[in-house]
Amino acid sequence: MLKKSALVCALAIAAPFAAHADGGTITFSGAVISSTCGVLVNNNTNSGQTAGNQTVTLPNAALSAFPTSSNGATIGDTPFSITVGGSGCNNVVVTPASGSTPAVTATGFRTLFAAGGTNISTAGRLVNLAASTPASGVGLQLLHDSGSGNPTVLDLSKTTVSGAGSQGMSKVSFNGTANASAPAYAASANFIVRYYQEGVNVTAGNVSSNVAYTVVYE
Repeated sequence: MLKKSALVCALAIAAPFAAHADGGTITFSGAVISSTCGVLVNNNTNSGQTAGNQTVTLPNAALSAFPTSSNGATIGDTPFSITVGGSGCNNVVVTPASGSTPAVTATGFRTLFAAGGTNISTAGRLVNLAASTPASGVGLQLLHDSGSGNPTVLDLSKTTVSGAGSQGMSKVSFNGTANASAPAYAASANFIVRYYQEGVNVTAGNVSSNVAYTVVYE
């Protein structure tokens, strides 16, 4: 049985060969598929928060770094990771939505960020939701870093995890062995969050947003 919990919101999706576990400052929410297949954001570096719900803090960005004649500037690349692992991950059964293909054991996962909320712009970026003295003309952009040296910009306005029209993340595979830095059958998806200049008139202030995510086993 799947168990879901969410700090911000929960999202469930239906896709072929997919099983689901719900998994400035960005807040991420998540849950686990079972007690032995867990989800960690940034390896739970903020000990006061639960493993799947963590805060990622960006460096301060100088107002002078944003051009006054154009938009689209990106500043403050900040890495974070979502790790799924545990001995129970070696037998997560993935059942096709159609039921026409036999169930298989998951070999990895993708992350699907919740789309369609007021926190997501039509361009697929995170909207600045800071309640106190918000900066204007700036939002946040997410990228998936697959290790190729060319991170993929994620379009959070999309609602699918793979195929044409998806958010853009590639699958990460379980390593299948235990090591000092990761539990058995672990996989880490690496991401980048950064400031994105939405307009030419950027003003100083706070930047904050949040997004829920779903771990989709494949």
